[in-house]
Amino acid sequence: MRNGARWRRLQSEILFTGGPKDRIRLAVDQAVRPDGAVVAYPQVATPDSVCVLAVHHGRVPMVTHQH
Repeated sequence: MRNGARWRRLQSEILFTGGPKDRIRLAVDQAVRPDGAVVAYPQVATPDSVCVLAVHHGRVPMVTHQH
């Protein structure tokens, strides 16, 4: 891996958009890491809030805090 290498997005798929004023978005990017490996990179975008996503034995509880 070379110094200063960056991730590169190949494509992005939006899986969900919703919430108040459609401000919550769940997407999965296909990306190339600096070491050349291609990976799926999930992301949750929720402006002006904090989200915690925990996975335990395949179960996913979600807690949010909005100010």
